[in-house]
Amino acid sequence: MSLFYDIVKIITTNEKKNCLLFFAINNTDTKYNPAYKKYGILAKNLFPPFEVDNVLKETILEIFGKSQRIYLALSKFALICKIKKQHYIVEHDMYFNPLEKNDNSTIIVIQNKQNYLFKNTDMVNIIENALCTATNEFFIEPRFPVNPYNNLEFSKADIYNTYFRLKSMGYVIPKIIHGFFLCNLDIDSFLMENETDIKEKILYNYIYRNNEVKTLYREYKYMMREFYHEHKILSENRIIIDVEFPRDRLVEIMKTYLYLYCNIKYSIYGLEKIHFYRILLKQKIMEFLKYNPLFGRKIIKNKKVNFNDKHKPFTLSEVKGWRKNNETTIMTFTNQSNPVTNNNNTIVITENDEVQYSNDDFYDEDDEMNTENYETDDDDDDDMIYIH
Repeated sequence: MSLFYDIVKIITTNEKKNCLLFFAINNTDTKYNPAYKKYGILAKNLFPPFEVDNVLKETILEIFGKSQRIYLALSKFALICKIKKQHYIVEHDMYFNPLEKNDNSTIIVIQNKQNYLFKNTDMVNIIENALCTATNEFFIEPRFPVNPYNNLEFSKADIYNTYFRLKSMGYVIPKIIHGFFLCNLDIDSFLMENETDIKEKILYNYIYRNNEVKTLYREYKYMMREFYHEHKILSENRIIIDVEFPRDRLVEIMKTYLYLYCNIKYSIYGLEKIHFYRILLKQKIMEFLKYNPLFGRKIIKNKKVNFNDKHKPFTLSEVKGWRKNNETTIMTFTNQSNPVTNNNNTIVITENDEVQYSNDDFYDEDDEMNTENYETDDDDDDDMIYIH
């Protein structure tokens, strides 16, 4: 605050020495109690419960405002000098595309007298990923964002600069970053106020930004086992995925189903949306089984091997609009009976809720494969066969 006080001394005239005395006394106070910043000092001494002459108050506020404008101008000038003089360590984005210093989409971060260039979208991803950190068990552990090139925390000024740069460009501020901004960039407050949104974002990243096919395939198996067990589906009536069916293709098809399943499994218990996700997941898996009971089978035609991956697309946009468009379904769905399949692998709804189920409750598609059993498809060429 010494620079600010020097500016006050310069612009204060002799007629306003009493105002200078006010700033001098409070400038000395900050040395002993640095928690009091200039705005805090102003509010502490000029407003209730303290009584200050209105003329003196207006004069002090006038001097304060003028001094602050000069102080900010000098600070900005100093920043410009640092940007021009200091060495640039990083001049490319996270994909090694070159960045222009004067581009509106480029954000400059200064740390340890060195300049780093970031693309605005890269900064968004860095901030979101830090705030949405979680353990392997999905316990939320948000962290303050750090510079990936030196592992030093960004300053609050860097986060604010990013936020207002995005806002000035008309960029839609992500909910997570906006929530962090509203909490004054305080990690503890942010976690308390935004726990549900953080968990939802973590699960979204887990499904849609996860390149580990093996992990998501395991979640798919858990999801289908639990569904078969809960709704008492006989083993012979379940879809059978061939052992050679491409797992990356299977995971891609099932991502939206997995998103619902993981929200049900890992989200905060008791949320109303989890109840609706449970209903929607049940409905969509039933539709999936009914649409193509032979999904996942290997097809050999003219000695060429293909796989039956015919399915009805199911996207995240359907999830977002489903509740509004299915109020009647929500009210009545839980009273519907369990799905079973007939001998032709067609899903039917039985009036009897007590459907017999197999002892093999935790059925594994891979274990049930029988590559020696073939069934001809009467609707296609004679040389096409489905492998069960």
